[in-house]
Amino acid sequence: MRGRQIKIYPYNLLILLFIIPAYISSKPELHLLFQIWVVLQIIAVVCLFTLYVLQDKMKCAMINVILLLSLLAAISATINDGSPFAIGSDFAANIGIALYIYRGMNKNQKRFLKTLAITLCSYVIINLVIVLLFPTGIASGRIGQYVWFLGQKNSLLPYIVDASIALVLYFYAEYGKNTAKTFAVVLLMCSTALFVNSANFLVIAALMVLGMLLEVTVKNKNILLKLLSGQKYFILVVAFFLFVMLFSQNNLFMQSFTKLIGRDITFSGRTLVWEIALEQIKAHPIIGVGTGFTYVVSNWSNTMVHAHSIYLDIAVRFGIPALGLVLIMIVITYRRSRAIKSPLAFFYLTLYLVGAVFDVYSLYTLILPCMLINQANPVVINLTRSRQEVKFFEGVVSKDNIIEK
Repeated sequence: MRGRQIKIYPYNLLILLFIIPAYISSKPELHLLFQIWVVLQIIAVVCLFTLYVLQDKMKCAMINVILLLSLLAAISATINDGSPFAIGSDFAANIGIALYIYRGMNKNQKRFLKTLAITLCSYVIINLVIVLLFPTGIASGRIGQYVWFLGQKNSLLPYIVDASIALVLYFYAEYGKNTAKTFAVVLLMCSTALFVNSANFLVIAALMVLGMLLEVTVKNKNILLKLLSGQKYFILVVAFFLFVMLFSQNNLFMQSFTKLIGRDITFSGRTLVWEIALEQIKAHPIIGVGTGFTYVVSNWSNTMVHAHSIYLDIAVRFGIPALGLVLIMIVITYRRSRAIKSPLAFFYLTLYLVGAVFDVYSLYTLILPCMLINQANPVVINLTRSRQEVKFFEGVVSKDNIIEK
C-alpha cells in the first residue's frame, strides 16, 4: 500500500511574495532585499494580469474596480509627484493580491483557503512571539515607533483581521461551521493587542472575541446573521465617521461626547490632521495631492505622512473618485453578506472598516478580505430522504468547493 503523498501547490504560496513584512522595509541594511522583492512582485503581477486578460477576459467586477483605482493612483502620482512609481511598493501588492485570490479561489477553493489561512495565521503568530520576546521592537519607525515583524502597533490589526477571515472562510468551506480550533487560533492572534499599547487595537480585538462568543451562544442562524453581518454595519461606520468630522470643531459638543467615550477631544490629535485633510480635498478634489504630502500640525514636533484615516488618506492622495471606487469595492463585498452564510467573516470585515476610520493601513489588507468574500462559493446543501439538493446562489461551482451544512 502506497503511503499518502504530501502535495505542495506553489501557486497558493504566492501570498508570501505579495506581503512583505514591514521589518524588511524598516531596516536600511535590507534595502536591496526589499527592492528585489518588489521587482519579483511586479513580474508576478504582469504574469497574472496577462492571464486575467487573455483567459478570464477581465470579467471580474471587483478586480476591474481595483485596476481602475490603481490607474487613478498612478495618474495622480504622475501629475503630482512626477512618476507613477511614487505610489510605492503597495501598488504591485494591491493588484497582485486581487489577481492571486481570483485565480486561487476559482481553482480549488478549500485547498487555497487552507494554505492562505495557515500562511497568514503563521505570520501573525510569528509577530506575536517577536512582540513577547522584543517588547521594544526589532526595528524603528519614522518617528521612533517600535516596529515588529509585521509593523508598528497600529499596523498589526489588519493582518489579524485578514488571517481571521481567511480562517473562518476555510472552516466554513471544509466543515460548514467554525470549530473550537478556529476560536482558539483567533483568540491567540487577538491576544497581541494586550502587549502593544494601542487602545484602538485593543477595542477591535475585544469585539472580535465578542463576535466569536456570539457565534457560539446564538443558536438561531437568522438572528446570528442579523447580528454579525449586513450593510447596516457599513452604514453605521460611515455615519460615525461623518459625525466625528462634522462636530470636530464644535468644542463644547465634542468635549461632552469624547468624555462620554473616554477619549480626548482630538482623538489623540486625529481631528487636527483631519481638518488639514479636508482642506486638501476641497482644494484638489479630482486627482488629489499625490503621495508626497505631509501634514504639519501646530505645536507638533513631527509631521504626519498620512491622514490617520484610510478613507481621508485615499481622498487626499488620489482624489474623491479614488475614494468612491474603494467604497464601491466595499459595497460589492457587503452585497454577499447573506449568500455565503459566514456572518463572522463579515463582522470581522466591519471591524476592519471601523479601525480604518482612525488609522491608515496598507490598501492590500482591505483588498484581501474583500476579494476572499467576493469569490467565496455561495452554496448551501440541504439533505432530504431521497436526494441531496444543492442550491446555487450564483455561478457554477466544483464538487470540491461544496459546503456541507
